[in-house]
Amino acid sequence: MSESSSLLDEAVLNELRELSRELEQDVLGEVVTAYRKVAPELLVALEEAVGGRVFDALARAAHTLKGSSAQIGASVVRDLAREIEAEARAERGDRIAPLVAQCRVAYVAVDEALARVVGEKS
Repeated sequence: MSESSSLLDEAVLNELRELSRELEQDVLGEVVTAYRKVAPELLVALEEAVGGRVFDALARAAHTLKGSSAQIGASVVRDLAREIEAEARAERGDRIAPLVAQCRVAYVAVDEALARVVGEKS
C-alpha cells in the first residue's frame, strides 16, 4: 500500500474521476482545489478556538472539516476531525489541542498526496 493510498481513500477518488469523465469536466480537480482552500482555513479556526476553549466553534469547524475531508477521501483528517468534534461537544478540552496538532500534521501529508493526485509538480 502506498503512502497516498493510506492517506486517501482511492474509492472516493475513483468516484470523482468517474464523475469527471461522465460530466466531461475536471470534477476531481475542482473538489481538490476547493478542499485545499477550505481545509487550511478550518484548521486555523480549530487552532484559534482551541486556544480560547470555545467549544461551539471547535465543534462547528471540526464538523465542517470532517465532511469536507470525507468528500475528498482524506480518511485520516476525517477521523481526527470526528474525534475533535466529539471532544468539543462533550466540552472535554484536555484532549483537543493534541488532536488539532495531529490534524494539522495529517493535513500537510494529505495536501501533498492531493498535489500528486492532480499532477502538481513538487
